[in-house]
Amino acid sequence: MEHGGHGTNYGKGGEGATDVQTQAMQNHQRTRKHKRAMRRQATATAIAEGQLRMEDLAKTHTVQSERVTALLETLLFICQSDAPIEMWVQLVRHLSKRPSLEGSLVAYLDSIGISLSKVSGISTDGAAVMVGATNGVVGRLRQRIPHVVSVHCIAHREALAARDAANALPELGIVDAIIRAVAELLGRSHNWHKMFKDLQKIFTATNLEMQGIHLVRWLSRGGAILRLVAVLPAVIVLLHLYDKPMYHIVTSYKFHFFLYFLADVHEELNSLNLLFQKREIDLTGVQSQVRRTIVFIRSRYVNCGPNFGTNSDRLSKFLERHASNRDVIVQGVDADGMERVHQFELHEEPLPNYTTARGDKASCTLTCRSYATELIYNVQLRLGDLERLNGSKLWMPRTWPRNTEARDEECAEHFDSVVELFHASDRVEILPGVDKRLARKELSTLVPVLAGVPKEEQPFHAGLAAILETSDWPRSYPNLVRLWVAVAVLPLSTVECERGFSRQNVIKSWNRTSLCNGKLEDLMCMSLLEYDMNWDRVIEVWRGMKKRRPRRAHQSEVRARKSAKGKEKVVVLSEEEHDDEARADDENSCSSSGFSSSDDEEDGGNF
Repeated sequence: MEHGGHGTNYGKGGEGATDVQTQAMQNHQRTRKHKRAMRRQATATAIAEGQLRMEDLAKTHTVQSERVTALLETLLFICQSDAPIEMWVQLVRHLSKRPSLEGSLVAYLDSIGISLSKVSGISTDGAAVMVGATNGVVGRLRQRIPHVVSVHCIAHREALAARDAANALPELGIVDAIIRAVAELLGRSHNWHKMFKDLQKIFTATNLEMQGIHLVRWLSRGGAILRLVAVLPAVIVLLHLYDKPMYHIVTSYKFHFFLYFLADVHEELNSLNLLFQKREIDLTGVQSQVRRTIVFIRSRYVNCGPNFGTNSDRLSKFLERHASNRDVIVQGVDADGMERVHQFELHEEPLPNYTTARGDKASCTLTCRSYATELIYNVQLRLGDLERLNGSKLWMPRTWPRNTEARDEECAEHFDSVVELFHASDRVEILPGVDKRLARKELSTLVPVLAGVPKEEQPFHAGLAAILETSDWPRSYPNLVRLWVAVAVLPLSTVECERGFSRQNVIKSWNRTSLCNGKLEDLMCMSLLEYDMNWDRVIEVWRGMKKRRPRRAHQSEVRARKSAKGKEKVVVLSEEEHDDEARADDENSCSSSGFSSSDDEEDGGNF
């Protein structure tokens, strides 16, 4: 028996069921396919209702207002009724193949009733499989949708610029090397980890974990550097006790200089990246934010003369504190009220395996200035094409000149930029139903209206909302308003995708070691959408299954037994002795919100 809605077998009734069909239906309603189909149906229904509603409204206006159909109808209703347009998309098999990606995207839009003509833009990670002009996903989509705008994720590009600058100055990699080494050190020994926690309570009054560096996560390097600054006293004392070679590195003047410099720079870069991850990005403000960051770095670290790092948060304090005195005193109070003190002197000796140069202030300043120059160059190189978004200033009155003639001339230039953005220089229609000639004529009507909008309603999205609340826009300037909507919904970031990749990696590499695609899809869906789960029932089902080996076992929990046939030692986990402890460990991991961690939530997909 097949379900008419989405073709899934009912299956057999449960043991002892009096009504086989009812029991089978209840079993089917709990399946993943049924829930996904119901979400698709809800979205398609909401979109269809929105189209009918907007068609009824259009009939009350002139014949010309019938142009206002394709893009705006759906958007208006979705914004008003909060339809579940953001849905979980199944994992795509053979992700490296362009037809698979393109076909999956087209099939998904078709399944929820969205026409391809309504798609105004696509954001990618810049990979060749995505942005290829002929056979890439964007190129193949452009054959179907000539006006589609491709945007390489701006948050991803900012992270790539920082990575390229770091690769150009490998001497600064000493900070990354120490972060990775300390994180590995603490993860290798339970005793060292416990000692690290105790030292934090004494010297820093914190309870933080060391954060490793993940090259594909946007905020990872900056977050790890800032975390090391926060726990640095505890790390220094720990290495003094357990690792003398690394202790020699972290007590050098060069290491402290590089660490505080990178912490200040990456704090600014991470703030810029978080702005790019917002749901609604002010298109006209993207380029100004990039320029502000460049001015910040250039004024403090490049065009600063002898006052390198002046007004920076951490480096300037470090330079003032150790201008003449290189002694450092780390002190705190333990749980017994005893004062604990560790003292050392910042040395300038060369660091083996990292650099042969001495670590004096002059050489450190030269290296960091070169890094800042390289960073500015890479940011401008990676984000230089953001000027093509300047056409959005057509709907931003606060950026216009006050002179009426100059204003009209500038708005005409912005309109041409928008036409070029949608690849419509040689087309009559910029978008389906948006005539280029009629839209240009509407400038003389819309521009004076926008100039009179109050300042508090002049931001890009707020201004659009104010215009849509008026009743005369379908008669006066329908083409320009629909074009405005198309620009407003352009995706500039792939933060949702990157967050999904991050969660997938956590589930596969940490919570479990081997998963089929179906199980991985279930766990990612639970983790990202935070379904309400009956965790007591989950644990009960888990306990009733076959015996499982503990996920992780300390060396003391492993006993060596001799093979019955030979002298070779066989390592066997003591399942019986540690079964309760392993179950408690898994209960704690399951009781967290959807197998996620606090570090992943605050990063956002930020890779």
